[in-house]
Amino acid sequence: MMYKKLLLFFIIVLFAGSCIFSARVPVLTATMVSTEVPNTPSLSPTPKNPGEITSPTFTPPAPSNFSLPSLSTSGPYLAYLNQVGDRVEVVLLDADGSGQKRIPYPSDAAPENTWLPLSNVLSPDGKWLAYYSGSAGTYFGEIGPDTADLTLHLMSMADGSTRMVTSLLSNGYPDIFTRAAHEISQVDVTAEVLQQAFLSGIMQSAWSPDGRFLAFAGQMDGLSSDLYVYDSLTNAIKRLSSGSQEVQWISWSPNGAWILDGSSYSVGEGMQYSIYATSVDGATVKQLSTGTPQIVTSNDWLDDYRYFDSNGANGPGAYDLKLVDIINNKTTQIWNGSYSSFAFIPYGNWVALYANTPTWPYTGSDFQTGIFLINTNTHKQTRVNSLGSEGCCGYFTIQALGSNEDRLFLVKDSTVQNLDYLTSDGTLIS
Repeated sequence: MMYKKLLLFFIIVLFAGSCIFSARVPVLTATMVSTEVPNTPSLSPTPKNPGEITSPTFTPPAPSNFSLPSLSTSGPYLAYLNQVGDRVEVVLLDADGSGQKRIPYPSDAAPENTWLPLSNVLSPDGKWLAYYSGSAGTYFGEIGPDTADLTLHLMSMADGSTRMVTSLLSNGYPDIFTRAAHEISQVDVTAEVLQQAFLSGIMQSAWSPDGRFLAFAGQMDGLSSDLYVYDSLTNAIKRLSSGSQEVQWISWSPNGAWILDGSSYSVGEGMQYSIYATSVDGATVKQLSTGTPQIVTSNDWLDDYRYFDSNGANGPGAYDLKLVDIINNKTTQIWNGSYSSFAFIPYGNWVALYANTPTWPYTGSDFQTGIFLINTNTHKQTRVNSLGSEGCCGYFTIQALGSNEDRLFLVKDSTVQNLDYLTSDGTLIS
């Protein structure tokens, strides 16, 4: 594969086809940074004759020493992947930039590992890096090794030692796809389609917020990939769910009580997911939605049990913003039209978005684009700004700041490059 020169998957270490309902059942060193000002380039025009224009002489700056000592704090750290020659390393950096630690990526890791978000595979406590070795083979019709040795491992970030977690494929792999398609018995769900969906999601994993549990996709016990959880303290593995769809993504609730996974029979343009919530002990499995294109990440959670979901398509872009309540298995409409920028206050009551139309499709003439402030408790919507009929998506960027009622959001108007505060009463302050 082709590596980027520098893969910046930043984290703070304490860190479409239609979907058919699929029933789930629980089954249980170095020199300090130089402070000297580096040599500055000198531009020295030296005309030979009066009035003659000549090109300036450029003197490049002298190289500076930018090495750092070892880590000097107990965290949190900035973590990223860096490529050095033909090898990849994980770099941990003190939050104040005072020190760093570089750990070579495991030599037996499959190349696809560097495609995975570092925030998913590096435990929030900074102790473990989850990685994959081997392969699950190639897609139907592709030339390549017919292997079935995909394995999940952990590497200690303390000393670089590794341990095997589990092999991820069953003894019958890859013949399982033919059997699975026969059991599903849907015309458009073929063995080829299932294998593509399987390969798309089998290298998905995510750590619990406390860094103890690793949720991952595996196919050790069934015809499709299912949700498993690994306990890094006891080395125990537990299968949390069973179904005929293939796991595509995994996300933890902020308090670590729930694991979400999005599953599908097929992948490709317009793909959609069935989203399930599973309690960490595997005792409860809930289907929250089906036919949604949304991938839920750690940035989508309002609080410990509610997350934002939406739809999207070419043309309207993002639309139909909803708040999903896992505990009560309830979905509340927040905004039923198109929008571009969107932000909310975690564990708060406020949502701000830049809206294009109130509904999709929209045929009315009484709506103007602009910023809307929405209270998630009362559902009251306050229009903050108007661009008039010429307004269009993308003019505003909205960033959540905190719970201060006078400084909820920071809003940037990219047409005039203004920065403003947005308050809880819908006022913009320069």
